[in-house]
Amino acid sequence: MADEPDVEEKGRKEKVRGAGEGSLYEVRSIPPLLGRFQPRIVDKELEHELYIPDYLGEAISNIKYWIGENKLGFLNGKGALLTGFMGTGKTKLVKKIAKETDALLVLGSYDPKEIQLTFEWARESEFKPVIIFYDEIDQVGKKEDTIGKEYEIITELSRQIDGMEDNKGIYVMATSNYGSRIDRRLKRNGRLEYEIAVLPPNLKGRKEILEILASNSKVLESNQHKIKFEGKLLDEIAKITFGYTGADLRRLLSMAATHAQRI
Repeated sequence: MADEPDVEEKGRKEKVRGAGEGSLYEVRSIPPLLGRFQPRIVDKELEHELYIPDYLGEAISNIKYWIGENKLGFLNGKGALLTGFMGTGKTKLVKKIAKETDALLVLGSYDPKEIQLTFEWARESEFKPVIIFYDEIDQVGKKEDTIGKEYEIITELSRQIDGMEDNKGIYVMATSNYGSRIDRRLKRNGRLEYEIAVLPPNLKGRKEILEILASNSKVLESNQHKIKFEGKLLDEIAKITFGYTGADLRRLLSMAATHAQRI
């Protein structure tokens, strides 16, 4: 089995937009299998350490176990749906899981024909395990989508996931800002049945996230004068930012650094 670096060496990097507004991914294409289809492989690298709240530990361990077992041919789970507000780090969690399971992370398409081709490629690919990732699936998977192209997309995706009994090493992950809106056909047993709610961080979590962000130069790109955020200041920020997501906290520190430089 070829390892991940070989895939990167063969690939051509580019940036593509995901389903969600503002979702931009760095992907690389690799040679098409049997000359039919060229998947888009998502870069799994994270620019800083990822905060993982305690309550998500078991869920992440379960998914990593299922992906590992699928690699050996045992189907304990086919897919997972991560739900929660924008900015809670759902996509970063998917990347972390893919990296820690040494899985190839493929960006799923919302075109019915490409859905079929993506799963066919994954079945025949020598690179295993494979995670097929559908970002912000609520864009097309809403309950009210009972006719038209959206209905066709849901039907095809459901059909492909159902056909995974003979596919070793394939796992499907999706994210949604509004889990309650997702068509129940996608969440039924044997599909995206493992639903995980990713919540905004609590006080302890906000403190840890702020410490990670404040110590990372890539996060505060505008911080040219190396402004330091002291521990006591971060504690105070954590106390008054109830309900803030990780993305909100990052934006707050970046703006603070920018304003401080103007004083």
